[in-house]
Amino acid sequence: MKLTKEQAIISISFFVILLGLSLAFFSVSKSPKQRVEERKIIRLEEQEKKKEEKIDVSLFSLIKRLTGFEKEMSYLILFQNNLEIRPTGGFVSSFATTKVENAKPKDFNFYDTAVFDIQLSTPTQIEPPMPIKKYLWVKNWQFRDGNWSADFPTSARKMIEFYQLQGGQEEFDGVIALTTEVLKSLLAIYGPIEMADYGLVIDEDNFLLTIEQQVEIDFKDQGITRTDRKNILKDLAQVLMNKVLSSNPLKSFKLISLAQNHLNKKDILLYFNDEIIQNDIKKLGWSGGVAQTESDYIFIVDSNVNAFKADYFINRSFKYEVDLSQSPAKARLTISYDHTAEEKSWLVRDYTNWLRVYVPEGSWFTNTNGLETEPEYSKEHGKTFLAGLARTPINSLKDVVLEYDLPNNFEADDYKLYIQKQPGIGPLPVEIVITRPDGTKEVVKETIETDKTI
Repeated sequence: MKLTKEQAIISISFFVILLGLSLAFFSVSKSPKQRVEERKIIRLEEQEKKKEEKIDVSLFSLIKRLTGFEKEMSYLILFQNNLEIRPTGGFVSSFATTKVENAKPKDFNFYDTAVFDIQLSTPTQIEPPMPIKKYLWVKNWQFRDGNWSADFPTSARKMIEFYQLQGGQEEFDGVIALTTEVLKSLLAIYGPIEMADYGLVIDEDNFLLTIEQQVEIDFKDQGITRTDRKNILKDLAQVLMNKVLSSNPLKSFKLISLAQNHLNKKDILLYFNDEIIQNDIKKLGWSGGVAQTESDYIFIVDSNVNAFKADYFINRSFKYEVDLSQSPAKARLTISYDHTAEEKSWLVRDYTNWLRVYVPEGSWFTNTNGLETEPEYSKEHGKTFLAGLARTPINSLKDVVLEYDLPNNFEADDYKLYIQKQPGIGPLPVEIVITRPDGTKEVVKETIETDKTI
């Protein structure tokens, strides 16, 4: 089976997203060893099905719908570069459209978002959100900056809106967003990959910076036009797909746990127009929506607004202190940024970050420190949030400190804290200090990789 470059990169995504089930449809013949491994996969699927029944979702039935067994499904697939973090996981550097029927992807189209926005601009100018306009000097809000909402379903709908407004012809059933962590994991299984036409050998360790240098710098010396500079991603995907299709069953089997891991960590986010499917995705924790909870809540959302890839060098952590012995309960949040780059280059500058912090609705901010701008306050998605610019110079540390009162109706006796972790930022060290109503203190320190209730 010969795949085009465009087909390859999308097929890889579906191999991961659909938990490896598509492998059965691409196999022509199966050895006894393969049949043994398939039985292992089936048993794992049955175990997963039993687990999902507890939350009223049949994973197997859901995957059947997503892979087009009930009807042909049309997808918009967003590739988010988390070296340049944006609210839903990263800057959308490229995207693809595809259809799937009976687990077989077809009708692929691959786009560089910069080229798409130039060739198919919006018919009238759309005012961008203030930070995009002021710090990125963007006058017209278009597709590539469409994932500005921290609520992925909202961003997904906005991306569809921009695609169609700018002349895209597809009507989508769903949106799938992936960060570079997904491709890194595939390289861990199937790499290293030799890219002879580019003089490169790519593996999980050098992938991010090697590809970034190729599409930003080296393409110029290779006679490659700016329009075609991201073809290396398609070429890499072709080689990876060939390895996937020809690999032994044990490697293919790893894709199942790989997919589950990336979905749970929100390296893959899913959105569907169908309310029933979307509700199942939400129950599984794969929607990327702003969580609705009755507990205490923190959602820190960073947005890189200087177009450099500084997030590769940023280490994040936060400390949250809450005093439940006072009325109203007092909260202090210290967000720490460590910019580990030693000097500026074509890749990195000072970290310029439009910071948003979502807390329980009805909270009241009393003091802020560490922002470059006057903080802005508002409400959305059932939360109160603060926003402002935080700048971290190269080779330095920066703390942003926020103090606020929790709502008066806040339940202190049965205290729980829900931490929603932003997609794309990697492992996040947290320290939680809770002063109980009786004055006793509890300290929790851990590194989280997905949402966490404490």
